[in-house]
Amino acid sequence: MLNRVKMWWQRKHNKMRSSKEGDKLTFHEQEIIRDTARCPDCGGEFKEGPHGGLAINCICLTCHSEFNLTIIADAVIGERISDAGPRDMGERARVYGL
Repeated sequence: MLNRVKMWWQRKHNKMRSSKEGDKLTFHEQEIIRDTARCPDCGGEFKEGPHGGLAINCICLTCHSEFNLTIIADAVIGERISDAGPRDMGERARVYGL
């Protein structure tokens, strides 16, 4: 019940999905990544890419959305790098070793 109330509150007061323009991840996206370690868009698996410090660039192997994630203890913070499609697959293959 509490989860349903929390989801309703988030839908009403926050957007459920970040844009591809460097927006911070929404609370909903953070929860999905923290709880499942999967893409919040399609549920696909992540592949780790370039990283530095605590930040890790990840790409979804299914829909090819890209995220810059930092996971500290039980918290996930980060931003969306791109949605599926804006970069050609040749560049993604080079960056992520696909």
